Amino acid sequence: MQTVWEERLQVEVQERLRRLFRGQPTHLRNSASRYFREHGRRLVRRRRQAAVSPFWLLAPGWYLTSREQRGILHDLLYAQYCLLLTIRIHDDLLDAQATDSWLILVGDDLLVEAQTVFEQHSRGHAQSIVGSAVRTSLYAIADVDRLQRASRGMPISARGLYADVAAVFSVAAGAALARLNRYDEYRTFRRFASDLSIASQLLDDLADVEEDAAHGRLNVAAAMLIGSPRLAVRCRNQRFRRQLIARRIASEGAAESLLDLTIAHVHRAARTARRLSVSQATEYARAMERECNQLREAMHHTRVDVILGDLARHRVVAGTRPGRVRV
Repeated sequence: MQTVWEERLQVEVQERLRRLFRGQPTHLRNSASRYFREHGRRLVRRRRQAAVSPFWLLAPGWYLTSREQRGILHDLLYAQYCLLLTIRIHDDLLDAQATDSWLILVGDDLLVEAQTVFEQHSRGHAQSIVGSAVRTSLYAIADVDRLQRASRGMPISARGLYADVAAVFSVAAGAALARLNRYDEYRTFRRFASDLSIASQLLDDLADVEEDAAHGRLNVAAAMLIGSPRLAVRCRNQRFRRQLIARRIASEGAAESLLDLTIAHVHRAARTARRLSVSQATEYARAMERECNQLREAMHHTRVDVILGDLARHRVVAGTRPGRVRV
């Protein structure tokens, strides 16, 4: 659920984007309007039913805390949003979820807008922050797409690419640190953000196993649930894939193993957070850990119910009745 502050920020960002698009040539303005009308709900994707807001939205405010810095904070978050839209638009064009070629120029214009705003506030570090993050994300997006479309899917060992894909999510925090002459903390913040990004994407992967597979991709969660390259090849068949994954989740606890891996990354993020100068980073990691543990517990109870239900049905079929436990 969004906070009042998030809702107000979203309204402000949308108004600034409208002003930006009004200044564009007609073709670009019309393409942007159509795209936002058709894809607006999924432009900046949030993990399903997340109990905590995305860290890219909160982190700059951990550093820019005073009333006098509020205008700078909103500028940086607007620029961050423009940067994320740039990546999202180009990604949609690659996936053919959007087909209007004018959107290439819309995305480029958003990138220029983000760069311009970051340059106003980052004390000469904008090029190193933005350029490095965008390049890292673009290269990683290409690598992830290649691996997920391969016959065996994306292996668990490649999950570090998820941190690289999310490099652009840390730009506003980096600019905030530069603004405060604390840019030397940015490398530590990136390590913190990397583990959170991997954990968050693993949860997304688990939720999106079937949706991604239907589009020709076996993500990390799918590869972990399937269990072997040989079976991964066979899992290109929808019926076989669904039966195998359902069995892995219901009776073998494979999804809980994935959550254990997710929690391990959250723990690493928490350890790194203690080296940062803001307590909110540690609190954020703890909140995400609680969410993961709650999900794991719910998943465990569901799996136990399935197993006990199957056992009860088996005993009925075999002509027996569940007896009373004697103590």
